[in-house]
Amino acid sequence: MHRYAAHQTWRHICASGQDTLSVLFLGNSYTSANNLPQLVKNLTNSAGKTLLVDANIPGGFTISGHLNDATSLNKIRQGNWDYIVIKLCCGIDVSHTTLDISYQ
Repeated sequence: MHRYAAHQTWRHICASGQDTLSVLFLGNSYTSANNLPQLVKNLTNSAGKTLLVDANIPGGFTISGHLNDATSLNKIRQGNWDYIVIKLCCGIDVSHTTLDISYQ
């Protein structure tokens, strides 16, 4: 699962056409277990691009947890993210789902 997530994120980032991108990772222990943000950053760097990453990935968090968490909301509000990668919850297949969240 982690390699799939890293590959999918990396693929979208490399296809962007930009040389420098910023990505916020919001997740849980599934995101932090193999340090997904650093793994994607390393893959992106190997493709000659620069990836600026930030993350909030406490164990056990769900999407509703992040949407009610001051740290996650503050990171989202900092803005200027090219991508926000969200690990929704363990056991949910969202491989073909797009989640659009508007924030102000």
